[in-house]
Amino acid sequence: MARYDRQEPLSIVRDQSVAIIGCGGIGSWAAYYLTLAGVQTLHLFDGDNVSEHNLNRLPLPIEYIGKPKASALASFLWQFNKEVKLYPHGNFAAFTDLVKIVDYCLVCTDTWKSRKMVWDVCQQTGIEYLEVGAEGNEASLSPSPPEWVMPNEAEPGYQHVPVFVGPCAAIAAMAVYYVLHQKVPTKTFRIGWKDNNLTLATWEEPDGKEGKQTRKEEDKAPNTPVQPAQ
Repeated sequence: MARYDRQEPLSIVRDQSVAIIGCGGIGSWAAYYLTLAGVQTLHLFDGDNVSEHNLNRLPLPIEYIGKPKASALASFLWQFNKEVKLYPHGNFAAFTDLVKIVDYCLVCTDTWKSRKMVWDVCQQTGIEYLEVGAEGNEASLSPSPPEWVMPNEAEPGYQHVPVFVGPCAAIAAMAVYYVLHQKVPTKTFRIGWKDNNLTLATWEEPDGKEGKQTRKEEDKAPNTPVQPAQ
């Protein structure tokens, strides 16, 4: 198809099903990039509604305020690529069943409890797991829940620091590279801005790791994907 001609030489895997956990500042951009790339199926998980204070990070118009994030994002993305199957989920109840038909899990939620739950399920099922986060002027991606976030976020009263769209979109783009090639980094990778300079952590590709085979189409989710909002 002419739409994807220029990305064909890049060995991008479009025939896969991806779960995005959290449709906020990072998850929304990751879903947008994957939709443009033509990934076959996206499962979008988020239990919150779109708030006005979200709009400094999400690529959503003001008309979506008050609507469930997952369904609002799915409806928005459907306008850009009607070939992608988009399934919004308002809670995580269905995740343990859906993980059986998912090839890759991109975790963008901002709560430690939900990340730990998804990590445990992925460990049990062998699904590829990539965690992405952003705070302030920094962002990170990791093949597992990073140890450095556990002590703070697990404590009562923990408050997230401010963040803007730059780190969110930047780290989402980096994460999407791994999803599209069905790989994961071998250690945590961080980017940030300090004294007006971009800072990058060292990282490396998995040693000889090949993209795994995706599940057959008949094993994918049978329910109907989202249609545009009326």
